[in-house]
Amino acid sequence: MADFEAQVMGLTGLTIDGSSTAPSRTELSQFLKDGVIDVTNRCIRLRPQDIDNFQRESATIDSNSGLDVGGAKIISVIREAGADGSSDGSTAWEPCGKISASMQSKVVDIDSLHYASQYHPKYIIDDNGKVNVYPVASANNGYKVFFVNNVPTDETNEVALVYSHSDIKWFPNDKVYLVVLYASIKSLQSALSAVDISSFSLSASAPVAIPGNPSISGGSVSAVAIDALPTAPNYTAPVFTSASTYLTEMEAGTIGAAASDIDLEHWFSIAGQIIEDEEDTELAQAHLQKISTFLQAFQADMQNQLNIFNEGNAVYQAAIQRNLQQAQINMQDAQKEADIDLQEKIQDYTLTLQKFQSDIQNYQTAVNDEVQEYQQNLAGDLQVWQAERTTDLQQYTTDIQNELNEFNKENAAYQAQLQVSIQNAQLENQDEQFKVQKYQAEYAGYTAEVNEQVQAYTQNLQADGMGYQWLQGQYAALKAEYDAAFMIAAPKQQAPVRR
Repeated sequence: MADFEAQVMGLTGLTIDGSSTAPSRTELSQFLKDGVIDVTNRCIRLRPQDIDNFQRESATIDSNSGLDVGGAKIISVIREAGADGSSDGSTAWEPCGKISASMQSKVVDIDSLHYASQYHPKYIIDDNGKVNVYPVASANNGYKVFFVNNVPTDETNEVALVYSHSDIKWFPNDKVYLVVLYASIKSLQSALSAVDISSFSLSASAPVAIPGNPSISGGSVSAVAIDALPTAPNYTAPVFTSASTYLTEMEAGTIGAAASDIDLEHWFSIAGQIIEDEEDTELAQAHLQKISTFLQAFQADMQNQLNIFNEGNAVYQAAIQRNLQQAQINMQDAQKEADIDLQEKIQDYTLTLQKFQSDIQNYQTAVNDEVQEYQQNLAGDLQVWQAERTTDLQQYTTDIQNELNEFNKENAAYQAQLQVSIQNAQLENQDEQFKVQKYQAEYAGYTAEVNEQVQAYTQNLQADGMGYQWLQGQYAALKAEYDAAFMIAAPKQQAPVRR
């Protein structure tokens, strides 16, 4: 198989060797490495189930110094359970569950529900990005980490990937061509950004003018700068919170009887005087009736106050009963939480998994929308950019022609003035006439050389423009092919089921 450099040259038409600069071999090597990372991330984002295709396995770590995977995505971690897993196969390995760094004290506490044993080990990622396992690693209790490779490497020699290689380690063979496409696109970008249309400068030297006549100097045309290609312009899961239980406490009220504003002893004394002294039984009866009426009202008020007290007491007693019942319910709920049924765990996990799959599908839809929008925007930007560059080239050609026309105009005026000067000159001898003729011949040669250089520059400018447009076409074609490969790989969206 041809090396990557030859493949990129075949796709782009560029010449890349030890002396090339746009791109250089160093740049091409970096483009290949960037391509491996870009293809890896895109494939995993579109098809998370294919993550094992990019999996790399660490050596067995027998100490708890931590394994640094350079920020790579962790796929899984396994730990030996008191035996040498490397020699007797997979029977000694136990999968490690991931925990947050805040739980590292719980997993070593034998009295904690989160305690990690050799048959239920755990792992964390600390602040340095290193992987550590619990129980801590030791001889025959080491661990291995499976992660997404993020260091592009040659498969044959297992060294950093460069332009002269032709295969990639820890990378699916059917995706290698996408890395070549990526590097080709970046190489074309480098070549396009390096295109420079230099300013026109006249190399022909004007002849020395005859003393007394105006001198003629060649003009120059300013360059039109061609900008580099415009810089090409990476979903999350829901949070559930447990409901809090609030217990409302009832407060009992007290009832106090208000003192009467009437002096009953005085009233009874008046009734006695009426009966004994005045012997007026009717008047005494009236007084006694007032006293009886007051007592009835007072008794009724006392009964009302007692009823209010009884009602408040009933509410108070009911609240106490509710509190007692709620406390019993809470104790039962706590007991249920401590003994969660396995079936409930499976159901909860199934619901969580379904929600995760739904989130993944929504995320993939959003990714596809963003890719389509980016492609549309890129196509529009390229059209605008190409139109602007075409306009610049046309204007530049027009400026050159205008300068040439101006030069010819000034030259014609100068020739006319020269003829007048020749006719009016009083030449002293034949030698002066020879000087004038020689100057005319030199100037004719100068004019011919100027026209020849302008014509050659115009032809070169047209050739450079055609080459630039060809590079643009190759860039657009390879970019479209690269993006289309990921669109094909994206999961198909299923139509919603009608109920």
